[in-house]
Amino acid sequence: MAQEARTGNNFPISNNPKKCISREMRSQRLTLKSVIEQQRGYEMGDGLTAKQKLFVLEYLKDLNATQAAVRAGYNRKTARSIGAENLTKPDITRAIEAALTERLEISKTDSAAVLQRLVDIDQLDILDILNDDGTVKPLSDWPKVWLRSLCTLEIHEKYQSVNGERVCVGVINKIRLPDKLKNLELIGKHVDVQAFSYKHKVNSAIFIDELMRNIDCQEGHVLPSEPTSNDVGV
Repeated sequence: MAQEARTGNNFPISNNPKKCISREMRSQRLTLKSVIEQQRGYEMGDGLTAKQKLFVLEYLKDLNATQAAVRAGYNRKTARSIGAENLTKPDITRAIEAALTERLEISKTDSAAVLQRLVDIDQLDILDILNDDGTVKPLSDWPKVWLRSLCTLEIHEKYQSVNGERVCVGVINKIRLPDKLKNLELIGKHVDVQAFSYKHKVNSAIFIDELMRNIDCQEGHVLPSEPTSNDVGV
């Protein structure tokens, strides 16, 4: 029987694809699954343990680190601290960011696309779907933005008896549009608009300032308050 050729490190060389595994992998006696994972560069990220990979998958479901840790099999009593700690580990955060980026690319939904949809709804003009006589145009003539944004369309035909025959004498169309005020509010809250952020920041600053004063008062260090219109200068 012919013997297999061997390298200087005594590892067999074979042309059989099933045996074409690197010496390092063979020496570590890796399973086929782990070999595939290494060859693919660890789809969930290099250096993650099986439990950490499961944590990443569970975290992506609801972005709740504590519940993700519980579902991944960590101790329920320490799940909160472990979840928070996992989110500070570079390998885990990179895996989460990569998965979220892939999710955005697949769904084609990013902040700009969301804002554009909101703006499209805000700019809906009823005249775009009406004829000059006030009747509703056929759906085939509607702009695409109307077809995407329409909430409800009800068509009711009105019949009368004419010479003993049932004849359609009119059509009633009920069209329900998106709530324009609610839509405008969503535009104002959008991450790229932040129309209400200034008010929130001012209120937060006042709250923090007042909180610090209360803490200093409790510790016996009273800070001078801001002068008001009722204060009289000496």
